[in-house]
Amino acid sequence: MATTQTTGRSNLAGESIVEDATHASPASLAADPTIEAYKPGVDRTLLRENLRLTTTERVTKMIAALRFAEAVRRSRPVSSGR
Repeated sequence: MATTQTTGRSNLAGESIVEDATHASPASLAADPTIEAYKPGVDRTLLRENLRLTTTERVTKMIAALRFAEAVRRSRPVSSGR
């Protein structure tokens, strides 16, 4: 039988958040080999920088990147063959 525990946090409505205690077990903190394989190629400073932005700032940044990619695509010469 799974036990539940209150986390001491509350949601926007002020209700206590209750979690299944099985999620807090040390076994769930075991490293996943697939995730560990990708970690060396991930720029965590870039992730942290982006997480500091507001949602609006992230969307604005994404739109700017999309516009840049479209401009690069348009600037390439059109080939007549495959």
